[in-house]
Amino acid sequence: MRTSTSRRRAAAASAAAFALAAVGLVAASPVQAATSSVSGAQALVGSQPTWATPQADRGTAASSTAVTADVYLASSNAQGLAAYAQAVSDPKSPQYHQYLTPAQQNARFGATPAQVSAVRAWLTSSGLKVTASTEQYLAISGTAAAVHAAFDTTLDNFSVSGHTYFAPKSSAVVPAAVSSYVLGSPA
Repeated sequence: MRTSTSRRRAAAASAAAFALAAVGLVAASPVQAATSSVSGAQALVGSQPTWATPQADRGTAASSTAVTADVYLASSNAQGLAAYAQAVSDPKSPQYHQYLTPAQQNARFGATPAQVSAVRAWLTSSGLKVTASTEQYLAISGTAAAVHAAFDTTLDNFSVSGHTYFAPKSSAVVPAAVSSYVLGSPA
């Protein structure tokens, strides 16, 4: 019984982390323009899993529910990064196969220290704790109540294939002040 509960909790934490990460590894563009009810805020399109349907909804998760997630950072130069990726992939380009090292990529296209600082300040002011930081994301932990404060969405319990997971009931929302610093998924 304990193992089953632990697995369910781990699966739920993974589901929430995936949802709140806003599919950041797939998308290389800043938050898409789906405006929320919060003035100037931007919804992270795709941050609500497709399986989180009204039919599967089993009610709001407790506000004290522990949550961990990764918040992915947008490139400081998304257009330049896309152009570079195209150039190194085009056999006709002089940059073909001229790859950057991870350090060069981060220096040229990564989030700036000011961007990281702004995202960190927003998250911590909402009651979330930044537990790790890389060039690509900030790992966070907190409660469902803090997630609601930060992302203007509730976490609900959803029954999927006989298991219960929690996930955002609606798209996560990012304040306008940091929306260009956080990755969102394409519409």
